[in-house]
Amino acid sequence: MNLFGVGGFELIVVLVIGFLALGPGRSIDAARTVGKTWRDLRDTFNEIITAVNLDRIDRETESNTPHDPTGSVGRNKPEDSDSV
Repeated sequence: MNLFGVGGFELIVVLVIGFLALGPGRSIDAARTVGKTWRDLRDTFNEIITAVNLDRIDRETESNTPHDPTGSVGRNKPEDSDSV
């Protein structure tokens, strides 16, 4: 395991030192805060990814849709109408 250049054993040592420095009560609170922050960051990241993907899909849909430069969508053109 290598997380941000820190191996598994090094991570365990840091966690043990943190537990000893904070004590059992504050260690649990700190772990809870870190977990909540991590979850919030992950949720925010997922929301950003979803928004980017939806924007990309919207742009692809717009590029595949034929555009009428005259703006006559849903209107009859005079040459198409029989009752002119």
